[in-house]
Amino acid sequence: KGSTANDDGPFRRALADEDEDLLRGYCRTFTEMGESYMSLIVSHEEMEQERLVDLVLDCAEIPDKEIANITLHFWYRFVSWLESLEPMEYRYHTIDHYAPQLLRLLSICTL
Repeated sequence: KGSTANDDGPFRRALADEDEDLLRGYCRTFTEMGESYMSLIVSHEEMEQERLVDLVLDCAEIPDKEIANITLHFWYRFVSWLESLEPMEYRYHTIDHYAPQLLRLLSICTL
């Protein structure tokens, strides 16, 4: 998977084991964190925010659509925030910054 997270962590083990209960819990947690920290995710300050976005992407990639769909509201809010950023130059900069994640999301959605 494309995340920069630690490959031997508990989330990675749950992915490898296809543990649906654990994955559901992790995906809810990561998604709720993303929604709660949206202003930080799109902020000017660099805090490696893309790592959290990558974790939500990892959840969106889970074959079980019920679990993957947990992330849908995050993506709606993320794109809405990106579209509302001002000034326009900062909007373009932020969209460019998240282009790898947005392209990965598109590839997940078209599978």
